[in-house]
Amino acid sequence: MTPMAEGDAPVAIDSEVEQSKYTGLNEQLAEATHGLRQMRGEDLEGLSVEELHQMERKLEAGLHRVLSTKDQLFTQQISELQQKVRNDYIT
Repeated sequence: MTPMAEGDAPVAIDSEVEQSKYTGLNEQLAEATHGLRQMRGEDLEGLSVEELHQMERKLEAGLHRVLSTKDQLFTQQISELQQKVRNDYIT
């Protein structure tokens, strides 16, 4: 390795900081990707019963939010259609 000139020190430090950030983000991405695969039912080998139970609770909560949102949209669409029928009946 060659000795750094005085002006090179900040560049080397910045490069190290950027590399550290890059490595950290890569690790986060790998963890998130693995978590998504597990939520899809893949890569479940090695999980404990408790970890599987936690995942089940998360999936149930997510499913509840999906069903609730779907119900709200259906209710809204029904109301809009009923209003349209009333408006068409009046005119």
